[in-house]
Amino acid sequence: MATKKDLKELSKDFEEIIKVIIGESAVTIARMVYNNPGITDMEISQKSNLKVNIIRKTLYFLYNNQLAYYKRVRDKETGWFIYQWYLQPNNLKKFKDEMKRRVLKKLQERLEYEKMNSFYRCINREHMRMTFDEAYENNFKCKVCGAVLEYEENETIKRVLEAMIERVGRDC
Repeated sequence: MATKKDLKELSKDFEEIIKVIIGESAVTIARMVYNNPGITDMEISQKSNLKVNIIRKTLYFLYNNQLAYYKRVRDKETGWFIYQWYLQPNNLKKFKDEMKRRVLKKLQERLEYEKMNSFYRCINREHMRMTFDEAYENNFKCKVCGAVLEYEENETIKRVLEAMIERVGRDC
């Protein structure tokens, strides 16, 4: 059984994660839903002065990731359906695990891409990086400024990706 302290830490963790992924407004929305179970998007808008489309986008993100759910009820006055929202902070661990799996997959794909290709970059370092095939198609000249492309070693990138994969993989 979770203690009150555990729930506070989970709530803080929940807030930090959605702040990073969605933004500061998501924290405001999540707090309102958490403190007012069954609140509607319009009520959140009235209390927070946030635009309804931002609120709905946040709520649907939470819903699609099983961090919130809604109940659809018919408004007796208008006959329209309204959606009452509830948070599911207990699903946070499952969400974090899924996000780690996605990140791990992306890192592995990027590492494979780095291993399978040779790269060339414009002598003006801020311009784009190209694979050998792209560079060949452009006669080893930069698409932006026309300068000659130079071979770029990617061993450091591969080592960093391998270290990140190892670190994320330990947590999965």
